[in-house]
Order: sequence, then structure tokens, then C-alpha cells
Amino acid sequence: MKTLVNTCILVALWLSISCQVSAESETNDDSQLSEALTYQHVNPRRAIQLLEQAIATASQQDQFIGEPEAIKRLWLIYLLYKVGLEQQAEKYGVQLSSREATSKAKPWVNLAEAVVELNKQEINNAQRLLDKVALYLDEHNNERLTMWHSLSLGAIESRGSQYEKALIHLNQAEKLASEFKNALVLMNVLSQQINIEYYMRQYSKALEHNENFLKQSKRLQDEFYEVFAYSNAMNIHYMLALQAEQAAAEIIDESLQKTKLQTAERHRKLSEKYRDLVLTVGEEVGAFKPRMRALIQLQNQFIRDENLDQVKALVAKTIEIADEQGVLYEKGVSLNNLAIAYRTAGLYQEALEALAEADKIYQTIQHPQSMLWALEDYSIIYELAGDHENALNYYKQYHQKSLELIQETNSERVLELQEIFEAEKSRQEIQRLNQDNTLKASELKAQQLQTAVFVGLGLFLATVLIFFYSRNKLITEKNTKLDQLNAKLQEQAFRDPLTKLQNRRFLKEIQPRMESSVIRRVHKDSDSKQKLGIVILDIDHFKNINDQFGHDIGDTVIKNFADILTTNLREGDIAIRWGGEEFFVTLFDTDILGVETFCQRIMQTCNQETMKIDEHEIKVTASLGYALFPLISDNPDWFNWNEAMRLIDTYLYAAKKEGRNCSVTVDLEALDDSLRSKQVILSADFIDKISTTSSYKKLTIRY
Repeated sequence: MKTLVNTCILVALWLSISCQVSAESETNDDSQLSEALTYQHVNPRRAIQLLEQAIATASQQDQFIGEPEAIKRLWLIYLLYKVGLEQQAEKYGVQLSSREATSKAKPWVNLAEAVVELNKQEINNAQRLLDKVALYLDEHNNERLTMWHSLSLGAIESRGSQYEKALIHLNQAEKLASEFKNALVLMNVLSQQINIEYYMRQYSKALEHNENFLKQSKRLQDEFYEVFAYSNAMNIHYMLALQAEQAAAEIIDESLQKTKLQTAERHRKLSEKYRDLVLTVGEEVGAFKPRMRALIQLQNQFIRDENLDQVKALVAKTIEIADEQGVLYEKGVSLNNLAIAYRTAGLYQEALEALAEADKIYQTIQHPQSMLWALEDYSIIYELAGDHENALNYYKQYHQKSLELIQETNSERVLELQEIFEAEKSRQEIQRLNQDNTLKASELKAQQLQTAVFVGLGLFLATVLIFFYSRNKLITEKNTKLDQLNAKLQEQAFRDPLTKLQNRRFLKEIQPRMESSVIRRVHKDSDSKQKLGIVILDIDHFKNINDQFGHDIGDTVIKNFADILTTNLREGDIAIRWGGEEFFVTLFDTDILGVETFCQRIMQTCNQETMKIDEHEIKVTASLGYALFPLISDNPDWFNWNEAMRLIDTYLYAAKKEGRNCSVTVDLEALDDSLRSKQVILSADFIDKISTTSSYKKLTIRY
């Protein structure tokens, strides 16, 4: 159904553009404009020359800018931008303010000035000028002016990622352009629709509309539009290739994965084919913007190949063209690509510097989507550089700005679109088509066109509905990505970078749940075997190892000891690097025998094995303190977690005092009444009060 709708709207646009073959009816009986516009597609520079001559004559003859001259200036500015003569277009924009304009010419002057400001990325200035045009249109019915005004409003909303509002204005411009047979406006509408679908990630739809754009360009014999179409196809196929590659990476089935990779390769080759066309044809006709886009895509290819030198060379070439032509956006994208290339090469400081330059340009031209990309790139660079705090900060900004931007585009309702277009567009369009002499009033053609109009309306509404779907999908994707990054950064924050064990911060996070869970179980059954075993371990004489062999060897000893711990753990048990050479182990659902067995395995492994590091053989032993939590089964609340940790730490130091290479615990439940008080147990000399021969102290013999 979607394909049918898309096909029908393309038919409608073909019919609309086909109505314009020789000159535009926009000329409104202006012979000079009519002559110039006969060349606008086949030889736009000749059209520019004729318009410049006509404007020069009018400037000499008339003190004030009249409506015909203002309209010529608008056309001239559009054509200058089309062929890439941006500085010349800006010159004519400046001239507009040097002479007074008649009341009828003034809105056309404002419109032409707005087009210049829009291309300079001065969005606020452009909006202010278009507001003046809107005030004029409130009092005067001028459909030609409305058409150009709607086209410019659509461009502004599209630049600001307000796609829903943009589509409303563009639909109005398309309707009037069809009536006036204005191919320039129709092609601009289609071009902006392609851009909107591209930014909405509707790549297949964008490609379909671009194929129509290319066909119309060839039919009009317009080489500039043709190069623009090649440039669009280059970018769309490139994104479809990336999309297919990402999908392949998520597929387990090998045959399906192979199919996706073949699809990706097909799109990549098509992208390269169109890129070559842009570079060759673009240079022939002087279309520098598409050429810069092709160079940017080449940058992307060499980023993918991790060829930093080629990326730097292409970025320099693109920036040279951008500076010559006074273009900012492509310069910003190139600097952004340079940042990505530096990032890929692990040159994070250089990446941040290049990205800062790109971001400055994005801020200058106020390009919301690019500013979002910069925030995301900052996050990635900081994450790779190990600065997780900055990484999370930038990604939160990216996520929040993304949601704000998406929510802003949801200000109009589908019902409003129906009200605007369903009755009005159908009635006016069908009436116009029935009256159009070029269609010969054929009943069959009228029926076909009526169908195209209704289907076109359906596509427009479908586009908005798809946008709502895409918006919600984007929100979900961004929430998911933020959750993933948060989880990743949290995981890194809870990991010791040397040993990859959990760290003290992780224990602090899970301790309340562990404590409440085990105490609850013991309250239900004091004889439960599902208690929590806790072991605190310390590598013996570690300072001597560092002093004798150096800190690098010391780090390796710590990593090897961590491996000994994890090798002897059951699934679900946790080893934590407590700090320095000290470790902490939690053994779930165990009894005192299970904890003692674990301690014996650790000491046995240490005593039976020698660590071979570089040319050194190092004997490593450990001292251990251990206990079950809760400490007292028949009164599990008597000692809280912190008190238990304090006591087990005392056992560890008792093991060191015993000569190291041993483990120590005390059976608190077997203590005499004289010793079984919280004050005594937690006192500094508790261990000293218990004889080493006492049955109350369980001392594992050192090996």
C-alpha cells in the first residue's frame, strides 16, 4: 500500500512538472523574465546573464524598485544559488536595501532578502523578513507571492528539523507551483522532501523520490539538478549500506547475514558510482556543493579504512573549496569527520580540538541536527579516552536535546492537516486540472489526475503519520542508547581497571540488598545453610615485592592473584578488589565449612604455585580473615553490616600477627558469657583476650 501511495504521488509531481516545458507562466507577461527563464534549465548561466542585464536597465531607469524588477531579482538570486555563485547572490541581496521599493515590490524584496539570509544560515533574520511578507499577505491576496513564501517557510522549518511544519508549507508551495507551472519551485519542494525523509532515516522513500527528481532533471535537461540528484543518491545509498551492515551484525542466521551483507555491498557500489558522477559531472558544470558532498563521502570511506592521512588531505581540500565559496556547513562536517578520524586513531586531544571547531560552526549556523551530532561525538571521544564522567554528561545533553527537538516537531495534529488539505486542495486542484487547456479536458485524464491528487493527499498524511512513527522510534532508540551507555559507564565505574574485578563502589551498591536478603532468610530459619560467607584477604609482604621488582611487576602480581580468586569461586560468588593488595570475597548460600574450604583452596594454590613474571619467579602468599553473616544466627540483627566488616578485618590482622599465610575466624556463638558482649567483641583487644589454644578461635595452620 505504501509503495502504491508513493508511486501515485510521483505521478502527480511528474504531471505537475510536465506542465512546464518551455517558459514559466510565473513570468506574468514580463517578456524579459520570460526570455531569461527559457534558459533556466538548459543554460542557467545564460538565464542569469539576461536577468542581470534586465535588472541593470531597470536600476538605471527607475528610482524605485518596482514589482517586476523585484521578481526578477528573486529569480536571479535563486539561480545564482543553484549554480553555486553564493557571493554574487549575496551582493544582489545587499543591493536590495540600497534603493526604495514600491509597496507592491516591498514583499518581493523582503522575500529575496530572506532567501539570502536563509542561505547564509541567518535563520532568525530570514524569519523576520518572512514575517513581513506574511503581514502583507494578510491584507493582499497574491498567490504567486504565497507560493514563494511557503517554499521559504518550508526551508526554514526543515533546517530547524521542524519536519511536520515544513511539510505543511511545502505542500502549499507545491499546490500553487503546479497551478503556475513553476518547475523551479516544484523541484525545490521535491528536493526538500527528499532531505526531510533522509533526516528521518526513511532512506528507501528518499531514494524513490530522488529517482523521480533525477528523471525530471534529465527531462528538463538541467545538469545542475542532475548533479544534485547524483549527490542525493550517493548519500542515500551510503546510508542504506550502513543500515544493512548494522542489521547483518545483529543477525545470527548465516544465510540471512550473508544476504544483508550482499545488500550492503550493492548499495556501497551504487554510492561509489554516483560519487564518481558527482565529481566528474559536478566539475564540468561547476556544481561545487555536490562536489564537496562527494569529497565528504570520500572522507567517510577513508575513515572507515582508518587512513588518517587521506582523511586529512580530503578535509583540507574540502575546506579550501568551502572557504573560497564562503560555505560553512560543509566545512563544519569536514572538521567533524576529521575529529572522527583522529578519534579512530586514538588521538583524542586532536579529535576534541577538531570537533570544537566543527561545533563552533554548527552553533554559528544554528543547525540543530549537527549540534546534536557534535554532542554525541563529544560523548564517544570522552568515553574512549576513559573520561566517563564527561562522556555521560555529554550523552545526557545529547539525549535531552534530541528529545526536545523531537517533541517540538509534534506541535501540529493530523486532524489539522486533514482540515487544511482534504477539502481545499482536492477542490481547487481538480477544478484547475479540469480547466487546464494542455490536458484537453479528457475524461480519462481528468479521472487519472483526480486520483493522483487524492493519493497525493494520502501520501502527505501518510508521511506525517510515518514521521510520528519515526519520532516515537527515535525516542525509543535514544532512551535505549542512553540506558545502554549508562549501564556501560556504570559497569566501568564498578570495575577495577587493573584486575577487572568489581570494586569497593560496587560492594557499596549491592550491600543493602545482600544484607536485608540474608537477614530475612535467617529470621525465617536460624539453622539455614543459606548464609553469606565473607572473606577479606591481603597479599603478604606486597610492599617488598614492589620495592624489589618494581610497580609493573607488582601490578602483574595483583592481576595474577585476582585470577586465583576467580578460578576458585563458584558461579554467582563475587571477588572484589578492596584497594591496593587487599581483596574482598562474598560467598552466597553457604555455611562455615564452605567458607573454610574456599580459604584453604586459596592458600593451597598460593603455596603450591610460583608466579613466573618476565624472568622472575615470585612466591606469593596471603592472609585471610573470614566469617559468616549474620554473625549470630539466633540474633541476626545483633551486628549490622559495618560492625561485621570491622570484626572480620580484625581477624585478617590477627592472621598477619600469627605470621601470615593463614586464615582466622572466631566462633562467636561458642563464646563464654563473659566474652559474649558486643562491647567486648568490637573492642580493639578482642583477639588478645582469647587464648590461641582456645576452642573459640579457629586458626588454620600455615603451610
